[in-house]
Amino acid sequence: CCFKKGGDEDTTPRTMEAGGAGRGPTTGKGSCKLTHSEIIAKIVIGFVAALMSSVSGTGGPLILFPILLFWKPHIEMKTLVSFSVPFALTTTLFSAVGALTMGRVDIGFALILAATTICSTLAGGCLMQRLGDSSLKLGIGLVLILVGVAVGTRTVISIVS
Repeated sequence: CCFKKGGDEDTTPRTMEAGGAGRGPTTGKGSCKLTHSEIIAKIVIGFVAALMSSVSGTGGPLILFPILLFWKPHIEMKTLVSFSVPFALTTTLFSAVGALTMGRVDIGFALILAATTICSTLAGGCLMQRLGDSSLKLGIGLVLILVGVAVGTRTVISIVS
């Protein structure tokens, strides 16, 4: 949970003490506690990303990645991807519950997507372990740009039509 500007794990973890934020050792291997400002920043990022993901129907990482990369440009992509999994799971789960209560779900298509998502996620995890951080950043950046261009193009076409 602690990062230097270079993206490496910080060897001097941040702690929150009774009198406010400070620096010092923590208990547990590799653990750390965040400062109050870091906690607030992460809550704000989570709220904004979740709200925008819910409104746009993107499921999370499409909104979360650019926000986190802007906030911490030197974050390792493997760390960024690890943040996206619980975020996407939560937003997708609650979106699915909402859709099921409204009765607008094609269960057959959803099951096919679930099966292909499981296989693709496993393959993507193996690929992520083999690629370097710069390759992952470049690849994810290109995908985000392509998705942005596609969404922008469709929006412009629908406005003009």
